[in-house]
Amino acid sequence: MAKCEYCHGWYGEHGELYDLVGDSVRDPGPSLVASTLDRDAMIEVVSCGMPKSDMPRYLPRAWTEEHRCYGMVATDLERAQLLPRVEVFLCARQIETVVDYVRTVYQRTGITLEDSMKY
Repeated sequence: MAKCEYCHGWYGEHGELYDLVGDSVRDPGPSLVASTLDRDAMIEVVSCGMPKSDMPRYLPRAWTEEHRCYGMVATDLERAQLLPRVEVFLCARQIETVVDYVRTVYQRTGITLEDSMKY
């Protein structure tokens, strides 16, 4: 499970991280509802992550000669731009499915808790 909701929220309008006493610490993920990314750009973000951010890469071969990201390989990045690791990687088809789901269910529309439970 990729755990997208940790950063983007189950409703796609941002997740929130809480400290041990339950106080909101920060809003880590951008809104999926407000996203203007097209399908190809969103696939690249999910596959490659976003340098200098908390968005991890989900494609195992991302940032290699086999799958360049933003026209680069890992050695083109400065150390400060290294991407966070994920617990679970996704294959290209899974990433496409996630992106299609986000674009259909969240992007420019939002989702209710009731609709979320259906999925």
